[in-house]
Amino acid sequence: MLIKIELAESSEEACNSMTSVYTHAFTLTLYLGMIYMVYIRSFFLSVALVMTFVSHCWAVSVPSDKYRTIQAAITALENNSILGDTINVARGEYSENLVLSGAATIVIVGDETAATFLDAKDRSKPILSISNASSNVTVRNFTFRTGNRGIVLINSSGVIIASNIFRLGNNGDAISSDAFTDANIINNTFYDNNRAVDQGGETTEITNNIFNNNNVAISPNTLTEAVSYNCFNDNNDNGVTGTQVIINRNPLFVNISLNDFHLKENSPCIDEGSGTDIIDSSTADMGAYGGDYADVFPFKVQNVAVSDVLANVGTPAISVTWSANESYRVTHTTSPGGYKLYYDSDQSGPPYKGEDASVGTLFSPIDVGSDVTSYTISGLTPPNIIPAAPTISNVIPSKSQTLDVYWGSVASATGYRLYYGVNDHNENQIDVGTVTNYSLSGLTNGVIYNIAVSALHQATYYLSVTAYGNTATSSLESGYSDERSLDMGSEKESVLSAILPGIPEAVVPFPLLPDEGCFIATAAFGYYDAPQVQLLRDFRDHYLLSHSPGRWFVKQYYIYGPKAARYIERHPEWKSAVRLVLLPLIAMAWVLFNVLWLAQVVVISGGIMFGVLYLRRKRRKLAASSHAREIFS
Repeated sequence: MLIKIELAESSEEACNSMTSVYTHAFTLTLYLGMIYMVYIRSFFLSVALVMTFVSHCWAVSVPSDKYRTIQAAITALENNSILGDTINVARGEYSENLVLSGAATIVIVGDETAATFLDAKDRSKPILSISNASSNVTVRNFTFRTGNRGIVLINSSGVIIASNIFRLGNNGDAISSDAFTDANIINNTFYDNNRAVDQGGETTEITNNIFNNNNVAISPNTLTEAVSYNCFNDNNDNGVTGTQVIINRNPLFVNISLNDFHLKENSPCIDEGSGTDIIDSSTADMGAYGGDYADVFPFKVQNVAVSDVLANVGTPAISVTWSANESYRVTHTTSPGGYKLYYDSDQSGPPYKGEDASVGTLFSPIDVGSDVTSYTISGLTPPNIIPAAPTISNVIPSKSQTLDVYWGSVASATGYRLYYGVNDHNENQIDVGTVTNYSLSGLTNGVIYNIAVSALHQATYYLSVTAYGNTATSSLESGYSDERSLDMGSEKESVLSAILPGIPEAVVPFPLLPDEGCFIATAAFGYYDAPQVQLLRDFRDHYLLSHSPGRWFVKQYYIYGPKAARYIERHPEWKSAVRLVLLPLIAMAWVLFNVLWLAQVVVISGGIMFGVLYLRRKRRKLAASSHAREIFS
C-alpha cells in the first residue's frame, strides 16, 4: 500500500496544521500502526515521531484565560514541555519583568512588531532576563520600549534575538550579555538607546541590524568578525562596525513617532543584508522588517476620515480619506501595493461584508489601487428599517423621586427613546442609547407618571482601510485601520410600547418611618422591605395604577396614608389589628400574582362568598343575642 503525506509549505504552517489535529494524533498513529502491524518497530517509531512533532509545534497564546501574562506562559512551558515550545503574544502593552531560565526550547513571538510593546514593570530589573539557556531560545517581533535594560543574557548560548525594535531612551541599554554568552542578534532596529549592544563575550553574531540615534551602538570588546551587514547612522559612538557596513546614511524610516520603522523607497538598507527576506525571497533588508523572521505585514493605515457627500454626488455616498503608507513595499515604483476599503451597514467590526455600493455591484473590500489617499463610495442603499415596538416589562420606584423602567430588546434597534409625563406621556423624551433599562430621576413623589418606550433604527456605515504590499510571490495586507462610522439617512422610529403608569415613592418626614411609600403597611409590618409590603406595592403598580379609579384611590392614599402611619407608629398596640385587616388584601394580591386566572376567579370568589357567609353568621349571632337579652329583660 502506498501512503502519500503532503507537508505544509513551511514549518509554521505545519505546526498550525498539527495544532488543529492534536487531539487526533493518537488515532492517526494507531491507524498507521494497524496498517503496518507486521512492522512493530515502525509502529512505535511512528508514535514517537508524531508525539515529538506535536509537542514541538504546539503553541500557547497570551493573553488567554489560562495565561494572562507572558511570564505565566514561560513558566508553564519550562515546567511542561508537552505544552509545546511557542508563545504567541497578541498586540498590546505588557508591563512585566520576564525571567527565562534553563535549557527549555522556547520561542516568544509578538503578533506585530510595531504594536506589541514590552515595558519593565520594575525599571531596576531587565524587561527580559535569559540565563543558562543552552539552545533554541528565540525572541522576536516585539518593541522593547520602557526600562533601563531590555534583554540581559547570562551564561547562555544559541539565543536568537530577531526582528525587534529597541527604543528604551537615552538611559536604557537594549541588549547586554556576560562573557559566557553567545547569541545571534539579527535584523533588529535600535533607535534612541544608551547602549544598543553591550557584549561581554566575543562570539555573539550581530548581523543585518540598523543602529540609529544611540549613544553607543556596539561595545568595543566585540570581535570584528562577528559583526557584519549593519547600518550605523547618527550614533554618538558606533563602536565596532565590522564588515559590509553602511555608515552615516539615513535609513529612511517611515514614521518614527508612530513606531513605524518600515523602510521608505530608496532606503540604503533595502536588499543590503545577508541572507534572504521571508517576504519576497530577495536579498535581506537590514532592520526589523527584513530577514527570515520579519513581520511581513505593512503598518496599519492612519488618519482615516469619512464624510457624507450626498449633496455633491446626488445619491447616498461616503468620502473616505487617509494618510499614505510610505513603506516601499506599498509605494514601490515598479511593483506597488495599494489600499483596500472595507465597509458594512449591518454591524461594526470585521469581517465588513457590505454589498450595496454602486447599487450592489461593488462588494467589500474594494481594491482602490495604489498611490491614492481618498475614495468615494457611491450608489449606496442605506437600510430602511422600521423596528418593532419594545415591550415594557416593569416600572419600579427604586428610590425617592426615581422610577426604574425596564423593557425587552428589539433585534433591529440601534437605540431607544423613553417618553414620560404626568398628563401625557409626550411631555418629556429622552434618547437613552442602546440600553434596555433606565432610571428616571428628579420626579415628583406621589405623582403618577405615564411611561412609554420606542425603538429607533439609524442606518450607519462602518468603514476601515488596509494597505497591502505586492511582491513577486504574495500580497501582504496590513491589519484594519481604526474604524470610522457615519450615519446615513433619517432615523426610523417604531410605534410606542403600551403606556404604563409608575409612581415614585413619597418621602415621609417622620424619624421612625423610612422615606418610601406604602406607609400604613410599612408601619404595621415594621420595615419597608417586608415581603407583605412588597406584595402590596406590586399590587398597586400592576392593578390599581392601570385604571382611573385605582389611580384616584392611590392619590387619596398618598394624602392620608402618612397620617395613619404616624398614628400607628405612636400606638404600636394597633399594629396587630392593622396587620389582620390587611391580611385578606395581601392574600388576594398573592393569588393574583401566583395563581392562573381561572383559579384566581375561583379563589377570590370563594373568598368573597366566605366573607359574606361569615358576616351573615356574625349578624345572626348578634341578632339572636339581642333577642335573648330582650326576653330575659
